[in-house]
Amino acid sequence: MMLSHAAMEVIRQLKRGPVWDGDLVSKVGRNELVHHKIAQRCRKFDDGPYAGCMINELTSDGTKMAVAILDVESHARN
Repeated sequence: MMLSHAAMEVIRQLKRGPVWDGDLVSKVGRNELVHHKIAQRCRKFDDGPYAGCMINELTSDGTKMAVAILDVESHARN
């Protein structure tokens, strides 16, 4: 599966942990990841930055993919 640059940036961001909608580097990239079931947009919060705010996070498959991608990138830089 080939992912866009935007999706890759979102994987890097979500690898560090859940992110509010307004703090995502790319909603288009997030939507691509959700489509492939790599990320999910869930857990509506009434006390977040705004009422009904959603948080984005990697799925368990997405976490495995992120670890593998970031490991390959790390080795490629060395």
